Amino acid sequence: MQHRYFRQSVSLPATVHNELTTLADNLGVSRSEIVRLAVDHYLAFHAGRGANPNRVAELAEFNQLVMDQILRRDFPDLREQVLDAVDKRLGKFHGR
Repeated sequence: MQHRYFRQSVSLPATVHNELTTLADNLGVSRSEIVRLAVDHYLAFHAGRGANPNRVAELAEFNQLVMDQILRRDFPDLREQVLDAVDKRLGKFHGR
């Protein structure tokens, strides 16, 4: 299915524009594609179709607890290595 596109100008602060450009370059997509996706997510969220942040947090906590129990039980010697890898990924993808 082909989409019909309409041009819409948006003014962004320099910091947001720079982040958008960096992300687009890293992902190999256009800035416009990222903006379209962001708007789609925003509209879906406000229409009640988006992810519930509280539910997402609950699920993440549950998954962390389960994985920690599995690591402790089945792979105790790898637990610290896995936790270090998780910390690095959090830093890379979430600025932690």
